[in-house]
Amino acid sequence: MTTLTGSTARVLPATLDDDAWDDLLSFIEERRVIPIIGPELLLVSTDRGPRVLHEWIAEKLAARLSVNTAELPKPYTLNDVVCWFLTARGRREEAYVRLRSVLKDMNFEPPMALRRLAAITDFDLFVTTTFDSLLESAINLERFAGVARGTLERAQATTPFGEFQSSQKNFTIWLAARLLGQTEYRLGEFAPAEQAITLALQARKAVATDSIPDRRDLAELSTWIAMSQAHQGRAAEAEQTIAPVVAFYRQLLKRNHGNRWVPVEFAAALYAQSLADSAHRSALLTEAARQLDQMPANLKGLHDVRQWRERVSEAQRARTAEISGPRSGAGG
Repeated sequence: MTTLTGSTARVLPATLDDDAWDDLLSFIEERRVIPIIGPELLLVSTDRGPRVLHEWIAEKLAARLSVNTAELPKPYTLNDVVCWFLTARGRREEAYVRLRSVLKDMNFEPPMALRRLAAITDFDLFVTTTFDSLLESAINLERFAGVARGTLERAQATTPFGEFQSSQKNFTIWLAARLLGQTEYRLGEFAPAEQAITLALQARKAVATDSIPDRRDLAELSTWIAMSQAHQGRAAEAEQTIAPVVAFYRQLLKRNHGNRWVPVEFAAALYAQSLADSAHRSALLTEAARQLDQMPANLKGLHDVRQWRERVSEAQRARTAEISGPRSGAGG
């Protein structure tokens, strides 16, 4: 197995002859190459031009920790910032919390180098030595969103003959647009997410009956639409979208006989409603957390369950900070 690091990639054109290039390309086609991503490839666009991500993070963290950067080497690193802070008797926990807040506020597009690597489908495994999510975003953008978008475009261009082919077209549009919309949402692209999932909702409605499974599919799509609307600052519209969904799940839970996934869908709807309803946000998040915490132990570890629980927990922490912040200020 061959490894290809970020620093290696920078010098390859100058050091490999034609035979070596042929060998490398053959290894890649045989899926024998593992790219190792280092900080050198993370060149992001900032208000001061292109910068290496870790340098940008170090600068932001220094400001939040009140580090005297005049005492640091030039250029200083993230390690320099943290070491200065700890030497000045700063708390390690505070450094972690401030670093997390910097990463949370980060909203960079994946660098083109990462996107090009992610687009090489002969790479089955990537290893990253960094702690950011840019590689994940690049893979989502190039593979999942790209595949979904291509499938969606082909389905939309299809001319069906007969009822069966029409149904198949709508099912394909539903699945592809749903995947595309959820990927866009995870990338923070909320307007395209809403557009794609609305298309999925329309396609699913075209083949839906009044059965509970079909209504659950429609409810799930409406949940994602409401979340996308709320993140665009359209809280009233999001509330109109999600209120019938929450009411549907409240009634469904009363007569639910052992379906373990219904509480997860209900928790997702409650989370979406919390984004739109600031007055009842704390109560909605508490109820959502309770639904997820009551899941059987063998289901709590599932990816989707963990992801919804993390969303709820993060929203609860933000809500706590929002409520306690002004009180602390008033007390000081």
